[in-house]
Amino acid sequence: MEFVAMDIHLMLKILMRLGFAVVVGAIIGGEREYKNKAAGFRTIIMICMGSTLLTSIASELNHPDPSRIMANIVTGIGFLGAGVIFKEGRSVSGITTAATIWMTAAIGMAIGCGLYEMAMISSVLVMLILILFSRIEAYIDSIQEERTYEIESSLKLENVERIEQLLKKCNLKYSEKKQSKKGNTLITIWNASGRPENHAKFVKKLFESSEFDGYSY
Repeated sequence: MEFVAMDIHLMLKILMRLGFAVVVGAIIGGEREYKNKAAGFRTIIMICMGSTLLTSIASELNHPDPSRIMANIVTGIGFLGAGVIFKEGRSVSGITTAATIWMTAAIGMAIGCGLYEMAMISSVLVMLILILFSRIEAYIDSIQEERTYEIESSLKLENVERIEQLLKKCNLKYSEKKQSKKGNTLITIWNASGRPENHAKFVKKLFESSEFDGYSY
């Protein structure tokens, strides 16, 4: 077996990059851990370190095709991201965590290539997006919400018109997604969007009405 000798200067350079990767991963991972996400503190650190180390090996040890290793890093991170989305049930938070994993790996690759300024700026932007933009997202959700309603009623087609009238009265934009029959019950599924208080009005009307046997959203 042939071993590749590494001089002290190169070893210190790679160790410095790994240290930088630990700091960046800890900052981003700390935010994910605080929000109790699937990929938390240690996971994000390991992802940043791993991509940094592999990229450093490819760029510093005269690998014949460094881009090949980088491409494999991206592919591997894709599998990790898919696992996170699957675990969190394809929720928005799961997709955000998967995107954070992908971005952390990209930052680690930048560190591995010695692009420290780019890595630092990217890290700051990631934290701004995760912390500041989440508040903007929450504000948008507070003024516009989308729900899918499944409503059960007696087997009368006029009940579909009654639901449409209720949605209009509550100032909700809507579209009928599906109709189905189960025994003597008509089941309709609706996509509706509007302000949260308008959704609350609609749910209250469904609850108070004797024409509808049940609902869920």
